[in-house]
Amino acid sequence: MKKVVVTGALQFIGYHLSTRLLNAGYDVIGIDSLANQRERKEEMLLSFGRNANFQFIDSPWTEVELKKFLCSKTKFMFHYDQEIIAIESNRKIPHICAEKDIPLIVLSSLEVFGKQVPDVTGDTLLEPVTELGKQKARLEACLFSILDEIEYKLVIFRLPHVYGPWQDKEECVHKLLYAHLKANKTMQNVSMKTAFVKKHMYIDDVIELMWLAVNRKFDYEIYDVTYEGDGLNSKIRNELSFEPVYTFEDGLKKQREHMLKMLQFNPLIYE
Repeated sequence: MKKVVVTGALQFIGYHLSTRLLNAGYDVIGIDSLANQRERKEEMLLSFGRNANFQFIDSPWTEVELKKFLCSKTKFMFHYDQEIIAIESNRKIPHICAEKDIPLIVLSSLEVFGKQVPDVTGDTLLEPVTELGKQKARLEACLFSILDEIEYKLVIFRLPHVYGPWQDKEECVHKLLYAHLKANKTMQNVSMKTAFVKKHMYIDDVIELMWLAVNRKFDYEIYDVTYEGDGLNSKIRNELSFEPVYTFEDGLKKQREHMLKMLQFNPLIYE
């Protein structure tokens, strides 16, 4: 059976990605540390149950001997961890992936372009303003510099704001929904401007987009997940035949339902 390595496996996107991979029949080696947000991550871990195809490594990826898990049976490495910002430590990953001929999938952010995402082309300059944007720009620069040294397969997804169940409690959609739940307001009280909506994508759509991209032949790709008019940009539409399934309202409803369920189980989980 094919294996996949996921760093940040018990973080928001990493958790949903691991779930999709397990459902597709992959063996998943999930690397993450329970030292941060332990209660939340333990709930995620419990949701995997006794799935024999999921192996959890409770450690920061920087302290894991990655060569031990990246082998001939490994189909991909998804590098997602949002908690460790050790940019130079990332240099070892492409070298291991190149040695084993394993594609490296990295999640970046549209914030590398600044707060207001322009009409992105191949010539668009990175001008990050936020701390996240700066971190991701440094990570990308590190990975690109290694491409000048060695050949390795790399896909970078520059994502908009992603929302859905298990979204970090510091994110604006989570804060909005939590405030409405505490005030006993319904979804009818939630209204969003179009510009705000276009900066967000529901987690299931993000995972499907990634799934389509990594299951096609590639050596090096960057996907800027931006909108053109009423739809996603032409590269994503044409190369991947992908359009989001969930409207913003659909996604809000599903995230709200999950939050209600979690609050019934643990009223203090978001405090």
